[in-house]
Amino acid sequence: YFDPSDLAHSTQRGGLTISGPAIRDTASFVLGVEARRLENPRPAAWPGSDTDSQILVVAQDSFDVDLSGYTVPRVSSLDVASAFARFDWHISETNTVMVRGNASLFSGSELALGRLSTASLGSKVDGHDAQVALSWTSAIKPWLWQELRLGAETSNHDFTAPAPPSSRIVASGFAFGTDPGLPGEFQRTTFRASETVHFTLGRNALKIGAAFTHASVDDTYGFGRGGEFVFADTTSFERLEGAFVQSVGTLPVASLSTDQFATYAQARVNAALGLDLMLGLRFEVEWLSEDLVRLNQPWLRRTGLVNTDFNHSQVKWSPRIGFTWDIGATHRWFVQGGIGTYHGVLDPGALAELVTRSDGTDGRRGVGTLGQWPAPPD
Repeated sequence: YFDPSDLAHSTQRGGLTISGPAIRDTASFVLGVEARRLENPRPAAWPGSDTDSQILVVAQDSFDVDLSGYTVPRVSSLDVASAFARFDWHISETNTVMVRGNASLFSGSELALGRLSTASLGSKVDGHDAQVALSWTSAIKPWLWQELRLGAETSNHDFTAPAPPSSRIVASGFAFGTDPGLPGEFQRTTFRASETVHFTLGRNALKIGAAFTHASVDDTYGFGRGGEFVFADTTSFERLEGAFVQSVGTLPVASLSTDQFATYAQARVNAALGLDLMLGLRFEVEWLSEDLVRLNQPWLRRTGLVNTDFNHSQVKWSPRIGFTWDIGATHRWFVQGGIGTYHGVLDPGALAELVTRSDGTDGRRGVGTLGQWPAPPD
């Protein structure tokens, strides 16, 4: 439905890795950097009908706004630069330490997201991510060893959009301007720790352990901050007769944290010649601070619903079972299978919205002659 032959459609990548011994037969390292640029052609937001031309003329002549970018194909891009490192050190015959880390910077343009599928020309996302991890493995006995893992992650994503606010012309089915989901800034920081003990007896093995995760979230975001215009048709657009809605007031900021504790056990049993069975069970509890959300009295009076009445914790059971069959015990042909239940974490976006909306939100609404566009009406 569009010809991308005249548009950039390419991936450029480059990187360098250096590795070797830090101490011969004892310690080794890996260092690396990588960069890439991805360009994707995207079709025109509008198909190029006569109605398109009318909208273009009205926007240019009446409001001095150039919307021609919506009628031609465009290119979205993503640039990423990253670096990573790893260091392994065999301190002794029974102790090994591993440290690794990575960081990346990225920038993207012409985002394709949002509930209205608005092109949001000129939109951008910039951000950075970083991780660091440490593990210590030690053999206590020939049949007993432990594994300690520590880690931290941080992430910051900043979405911006300088385009006109979201606008829709219902009769034509056209949406243009900034998607109401933009802009926003999202930050996450996570700390993890786990300790696992391994037992082995011949071909049988058992591991038991516990893990703790603390995640903090800072979201600066408010849906519809730029406002949304809705017009029935092109004539209504020219006359600025329609509807408008906008979230106003101080930009909401949500600062919250979640904690998760888990304990787990997994056994590998040699059930028969060449047949190993795996049985595992993980138990997790994830909880929030109970004073995270404030009681909304006006909402309670009008609806009888208590906005603070929700589960502040989740209990999750994750069983799993699997097998490995060495057919004929030849070590040439294997059949493997498994099934299990796996749980994710609480959605930080939903939690942030719950926090910022607990006191309600202020909005501006107007229907009729709006007076001006693309600036918000008075």
